[in-house]
Amino acid sequence: MKIVILIALMSTSAFSYYGAKSAEANLTFNAKIQFKYKKSAIVLENYKSVEDDFTEKIEFQIKYLMGVLQAESFIDQFGFPGVIGEDHFITITSIREIKKKFYEVEYAYQGKMVLHKDAFKNTKKRLLPLTMPLNPDSIYADTMVGDTNSCTDDHYQAEADFWYFWDPFKEGCELIDYPEKLVSFKAVAEKMPNTRVSYPEYNLLYGNNKNLKTFEIAVFFGLIRDENINPNRINRRDEGYQALRYSEKELLDKGFVLTEKTNQGSNLWRVYEQQVDTALGMWVKTRVKLYLGDTGINSPDDTFHNYLVPAFAEADVLVYDGHSGLGGNLDLSYFPEVKFHPKKYQIFFFNGCSTYPYFNGMFFKAKGGTKYLDIVTSGLPTFAITAGPNVMAFLDGFLEGKTLSYQTILRRLETSNDDTGTYLTGVNGDDDNLFNISNR
Repeated sequence: MKIVILIALMSTSAFSYYGAKSAEANLTFNAKIQFKYKKSAIVLENYKSVEDDFTEKIEFQIKYLMGVLQAESFIDQFGFPGVIGEDHFITITSIREIKKKFYEVEYAYQGKMVLHKDAFKNTKKRLLPLTMPLNPDSIYADTMVGDTNSCTDDHYQAEADFWYFWDPFKEGCELIDYPEKLVSFKAVAEKMPNTRVSYPEYNLLYGNNKNLKTFEIAVFFGLIRDENINPNRINRRDEGYQALRYSEKELLDKGFVLTEKTNQGSNLWRVYEQQVDTALGMWVKTRVKLYLGDTGINSPDDTFHNYLVPAFAEADVLVYDGHSGLGGNLDLSYFPEVKFHPKKYQIFFFNGCSTYPYFNGMFFKAKGGTKYLDIVTSGLPTFAITAGPNVMAFLDGFLEGKTLSYQTILRRLETSNDDTGTYLTGVNGDDDNLFNISNR
């Protein structure tokens, strides 16, 4: 008897993907986990009664792949970094009670991931050497030496961040001497076809897109040095502030005019406008709204949400560049209700650390599917130094009324990273777009 658990709330298996330097792949592997549980005598036949609890344990273990796939030891061995997606299936194949109220569970995994496209040179399948903690509940305590954990980032030492930064083969990590605390295996990554050519729906963006022919762009910059935020004044050394100023200069150079300016403690709000002659042969009033502030999910200041919630409903193009908070900073369940217009076409660009695993399914579900929404995400941690160039490289064609393909937009975005390398940026939801430059 096999029990199949559908982890994902909404399957995204039909979504195509394009990345200039990244490729989406189907990831499969078999693994096992050990953990304590409050009840004894659980077997496959009576598993349904504890399904949610066991699922939670497995989900926690799988999160450690986020750390492994971007760890230096993995890149040294495999050659390229990667990131898992949010949508996956798990099949429980075995449940064994090793000792009273202590279980070993075996399962099969299938889901999406993103890898550097060069990982698939001359092949469509790759074997990935992956390692997870056998018992994720105890692994943090097991790897502490005094007040220091050498199996994770030197700065981010908290248990809550451990799974995201952990590297079991990092120099100084003693796990290499305790392989019995790990489960190591070979996973199969099979490349999925990239979208060949796709375009934003420019006829809607530059037309009447439920907003009276005003092309609305909303850009939200998060303060980067969030541990030192003073709610009463802005830190001009903060990389978020510098990104805002970079964007303002670029807008002024393009002829945009500042029409609104608000300073409220550490929150800055700017509005720039210009009539733009588009490639579709029409003049469009283009309005760009820039916000800078504390975007942390636990911030006592709700100004960010006060600006972001209406922007989610009204903006044609929305850009967020700041901390992702491991998915928390843009988690819709923490926001006041966002009333998405189901038939307003929109583009969301989430340029925070590792946004690919968090913000595709959530927003497609909230919007009602991919027909009127395209989402651009990053697979890896992003560097604050490239925030301004990234945002303006992404917006450049829109601000000039051009009709660039997503392939061109994402290539330009990669170029704006300069020497920092790729963030494995890609777009989902564009495969059902109808606009084509050849038949406009």
